[in-house]
Amino acid sequence: MIIKKTYNKYIVAFSGGKDSIASFLMLLENGVPVKDIELWHHDIDGNDETFMEWECTPAYCAAFARAFGVPIYFSWKGGGFLREMSRKNAPTARNYTQIPSGETIQLNGRDTKGTRQKSKD
Repeated sequence: MIIKKTYNKYIVAFSGGKDSIASFLMLLENGVPVKDIELWHHDIDGNDETFMEWECTPAYCAAFARAFGVPIYFSWKGGGFLREMSRKNAPTARNYTQIPSGETIQLNGRDTKGTRQKSKD
């Protein structure tokens, strides 16, 4: 596959797994300049305790980005997957993301209460 350069930025949703690594390497192989690529990693554990993600994943993703000289930005939901999965009569948590200035910003969230936890009734 040959990629014609038609974008200012190429964003790779980067988990650190083989598919996102292959996507990144395919861009390089097809001549996309490193300066035009960004990696974005969504931390499903919410930048908190480890529940679903390997503890080393964020550091691994950051090291990969450093090795290739590519910026990486992290996002997460407050409390992560565990909080959202066990939410009972509570609003969904806010989302957070890093921006190029290095600042972390809050994106959204709903104030409407809801329940994900299923009762046995």
